[in-house]
Amino acid sequence: EIRLRVTYETSRFDRQTISKIIERLERVALTIAGDGHEFLGNVPLLSETEQQKLVQGWNATEAEYPAGCCIHELFETQVEKTPEATALEYGSQEVSYRELNARANQLAHFLRARGIGPEVLVGVCLERSVEMIIAVLGVLKAGGAYVPLDPSYPQARLTYMIEDAALELVVTDASSRHVLPNSGIDIIDLGMMVDTLADYPITNPINHTDPENLVYVIYTSGSTGKPKGVMVCHTSIANYVAWAARVYSSSPQIHSSLHSSLSFDFTVTCIFLPLITGGSVLIVLPDDDVVARTEAACNPSRTCVKLTPSHLDLLRSAA
Repeated sequence: EIRLRVTYETSRFDRQTISKIIERLERVALTIAGDGHEFLGNVPLLSETEQQKLVQGWNATEAEYPAGCCIHELFETQVEKTPEATALEYGSQEVSYRELNARANQLAHFLRARGIGPEVLVGVCLERSVEMIIAVLGVLKAGGAYVPLDPSYPQARLTYMIEDAALELVVTDASSRHVLPNSGIDIIDLGMMVDTLADYPITNPINHTDPENLVYVIYTSGSTGKPKGVMVCHTSIANYVAWAARVYSSSPQIHSSLHSSLSFDFTVTCIFLPLITGGSVLIVLPDDDVVARTEAACNPSRTCVKLTPSHLDLLRSAA
């Protein structure tokens, strides 16, 4: 017989906590007594009930999401539902789902003719604009994956990212192309391609992309060394956006304001969450007051994504 006396400071521990500690110590002792050859690391501290609660119960996070779809297919489904609804707002400009889809399709057909397909990376170097979202959707519809290149980054960083990702093609415009290297990559200037793209079909390209294929590669800040490209696949984004739709609102339509660079990962939420739920994206003009524009977009008739500490905590837990 072994007797154990536990002395503890009652201002720091309660009786229930101490009892749990004793139960676990007893479980260890009984296991060792039953099998003296067992490795100590294999001896269970938790009871079957505790194991069920911690391992199974608290991890029961399964939820339905469109696992078999790519993110651009979800957008195309929404286009069929609400073709004339407003998808994008940029200053006085409004773009419907039908127009956004048609323009993205034309770019997609053009890019596919240039050899863009699954697992092919395409740089997108554009400021916040309608064209930026068209470029992103066009790359995805072509089958490729986009790499955000913030025009405000130092040229040395952009050059490093282009070389590290082995980019051969970058979609940009006249206001951003000057920050790109002068050689080694194919530049697609959307402003100069208007007439050329007008000759391409506005119909959805046949999808050749698998949900496990890349949707984008985003580079880290590089605060602990050189920036590193983080690869994200379609099924991950579909899973995340489905979660965000459940968490942010009970309304089927979600609206958001886009006021950050494409290189900021949360921009994925601001773009894709509205576009697959029938909402709209308010693209904040570069010289606008962000808070004023966000509050103006969020009126009682619209459900908006507001960045609050609780949302950030939810994002961290999801990650």
